[in-house]
Amino acid sequence: MSDLKADIKFNFDAKKGIKTAKGLKRCFVGGELPFDETLDLIGELMKMDNIYFMEKIYPSLRYMGGHFTNQQWVDIDKHMLEKYCLIQGEKILTIGYANVAEKKVNTNGRIFVTNYRIIVSGQQVVRSAQKTYQTKPRLMGSLVRSGITHKRKALRKAITKALSGEISNFDIVEWGYYFPISNAQKINRTPKMISYIVNIETEKKTLKMSLKITPSRLKKQPKPEFLEQSQKLLDQIEQLLHQHQQ
Repeated sequence: MSDLKADIKFNFDAKKGIKTAKGLKRCFVGGELPFDETLDLIGELMKMDNIYFMEKIYPSLRYMGGHFTNQQWVDIDKHMLEKYCLIQGEKILTIGYANVAEKKVNTNGRIFVTNYRIIVSGQQVVRSAQKTYQTKPRLMGSLVRSGITHKRKALRKAITKALSGEISNFDIVEWGYYFPISNAQKINRTPKMISYIVNIETEKKTLKMSLKITPSRLKKQPKPEFLEQSQKLLDQIEQLLHQHQQ
């Protein structure tokens, strides 16, 4: 193992998020480690402590987005999801770009629709009456961070419960932000978006989650191409929502 890889693992295990992120940037962007090895290293960190990884490291990786094209990011995300995150029998059906809005949280980026859930790989923004916070650790207050972490744990548990009848082992890690599609209520489809409500069971109470998914148009993307892709994305999501009714 190279000294750089050992340092990154040491800093991650010691919960030194900034040093870990800087080390990964040297590999991810600076090319100090072969790209495939860098992705494998990131996968190892995800397995070591996925909650800490998603809270502290993943947002920093997204800030390196300008160093890669949209298609390169699609390839990276697809690789990480298929190698570390998808469960047995789960397949990526459609890939697009979208914003998922839920109360005061917006999640924007590449959207991967599978036969079991929706995954958005990108940035998450928390809005308050006064400020907007992006989920970069040193820019967020502890209450905002803990709220997002609590919701993510609840989402993971809800998806696990929904699949418990079909999947015996849900031992996976997270790359991106997951949204359930099971037992949706009040499904509303328009030409530009789709919205629905799901109930998320937590240890203390039931959370009513209102989701609105709006396809995003990339810069310089031809309008006819965007319209075709957005309708395909919305059609697939609508079909799955109805398919996963009780």
